[in-house]
Amino acid sequence: MKAALFLPAFATLLIAACSTNNPIDKKTDLEAEGSKGKVKSVREISYKAIDTLRTIRKEDIVRYGNPSSLVKYNNQGYTTEYIEYFGDRLEGRSIYQYEDTKLIKANSYNGNDSLVGYTIYKYNKNLITDIHYLPDGEVEMKYVHKYDKEGREITVYAYADDGGLELKLDFKYDNEGRVIEQKQICRGNSFYEKKIYKYDSNEMVIEEDSEFDAGNEIGHSLTTFKYKIDKHGNWIERIRYNGRFITITERQIEYYE
Repeated sequence: MKAALFLPAFATLLIAACSTNNPIDKKTDLEAEGSKGKVKSVREISYKAIDTLRTIRKEDIVRYGNPSSLVKYNNQGYTTEYIEYFGDRLEGRSIYQYEDTKLIKANSYNGNDSLVGYTIYKYNKNLITDIHYLPDGEVEMKYVHKYDKEGREITVYAYADDGGLELKLDFKYDNEGRVIEQKQICRGNSFYEKKIYKYDSNEMVIEEDSEFDAGNEIGHSLTTFKYKIDKHGNWIERIRYNGRFITITERQIEYYE
């Protein structure tokens, strides 16, 4: 799933979301996400949760609402719009434009429907660069993508408007083509993080083992996931456990007939 471009400090989210496990010219967005069936839209909302006496109870993340999103797909399986809300408040949206099946441009708007930026995508066989512009045409960020001989994305470089390397992401894959390791290094080695992923038989991440170094802090975090699946094989509820912190994410999936 493509990340929204209108969010503040979107760089890390955007790169993670843009990376796929397979050659871009061979996979639709739905296939790259592991979705099954003719998905038309996915509405997603998250809650914090309290585990009391082995019963998990949902609660609002903040008193005025919870983050949620709506992603729309065309009947070929490509994302056409990403909308984000907080409670009942529209935060922003991104509209995606294609030539045949290749994404070429994304326009991003805030909650007042004002343009806040746009992205231009360039290719050879795979996506090689996406450049993010402010509304006046000034470059905000540039992303450069590198691939292995199988066409899998193995490195993403993010450059700030001053040309400096802001972020680097490296990916490793298993024999099934799934991401099993992700490394992130920020500018000047100010932050380092490595994540190891484990999957279940439905190709869903069930464990994320993370270690990080923030300069003055070295840490480790283990996150596990449990799912409820619909009749098509797509998850409609995910419970995320990270120590004492539990998050429940629910999805309403609409399918083409």
